[in-house]
Amino acid sequence: MRISDIAIKTTCILMERKTNGLGTAVTLRIVEGLNDDLRSAIAGNRFFLGWASPDAAAAFRTEVRIGSHRTNTAGFNLSFMVHPDDVCDALLLAPYKSQWTVAWIELDDEDQPVEGRMSRDAQRAVESYRQLSAMPRFLEWLRLHAGHSDLMSILAIKDPEDLVKYRGARRRFRELVAAFYSTF
Repeated sequence: MRISDIAIKTTCILMERKTNGLGTAVTLRIVEGLNDDLRSAIAGNRFFLGWASPDAAAAFRTEVRIGSHRTNTAGFNLSFMVHPDDVCDALLLAPYKSQWTVAWIELDDEDQPVEGRMSRDAQRAVESYRQLSAMPRFLEWLRLHAGHSDLMSILAIKDPEDLVKYRGARRRFRELVAAFYSTF
């Protein structure tokens, strides 16, 4: 298993940071990269995070348990505690609303990366691909909106099973499916 296959890369804005004897409470707003995999994994789960500042001058890793999350008109906000030993000076000194790249890896009870959620999502995408590519109404809609009905070339894949390997293709496929179903 490669980390790049299970990590979800996001762009986040530092919204709040408070330090006390227990650690540093951090609130991030995810502005790019939030997907169904991450959204469904959030509540109360533990994550290993890899952080990097935009200029890559600061980078560090930490483990967190999500304390709370909320969606509002400004975006998706997450709050969590960072252990005092895991807090990087760059995070403590970073200005509010500074941008960070954060890679999220969900951890199980044995501190191992969780693969299952991503695998189930990928398998559902393959099943949906097979069903929709056999549906004349979908193929006609695709021809009208994309100029042709070759779904594999639109998604830049060679086989439906490639949806398991390529998260970007899965994301594009989900966007197409959502657009198709919104026409009803």
